[in-house]
Amino acid sequence: KLEPEPCQERCVDFTQLMPKDTFPAPFVYEGITFGPLGEGLYATSLGEPDDQMKLGFPRQGLRMHFPLAVEKVVLTVNNYSGSTLTFRVFDVESFVREFSEPIVNEVKTLTIAEPSMSSIEISGGNNEASLVEVCLCLPERSEEEEKRG
Repeated sequence: KLEPEPCQERCVDFTQLMPKDTFPAPFVYEGITFGPLGEGLYATSLGEPDDQMKLGFPRQGLRMHFPLAVEKVVLTVNNYSGSTLTFRVFDVESFVREFSEPIVNEVKTLTIAEPSMSSIEISGGNNEASLVEVCLCLPERSEEEEKRG
């Protein structure tokens, strides 16, 4: 049987952000580029998990761009305004698919799996939604590559 490609799951949360942080332009955080699709992104402690900083986004949404194409992304998001968030998935060259997920006054974790995803957009939530955590399955670098740096 074929073994799945080895990968290293790496999770990024936003606990390092400061309460008043705002991001009007794209910025790189833990190797992933996060950018607003309208008004800026901002640090927020609103919603679950309680007392944890999250990356809040405007209704128009946010776009995250990965350092490498990935096959699986696990997103933890919350939403406290409206009934759904919309997710748009892109591969290296083009738009792949769009789907809406019912998320109402709660935090939810969802897995998106597509070959060679390069970016994902999330929109909705009327300024009361945020990204809690992103987990990526990054290809493991071989020892040869490690030596080259």
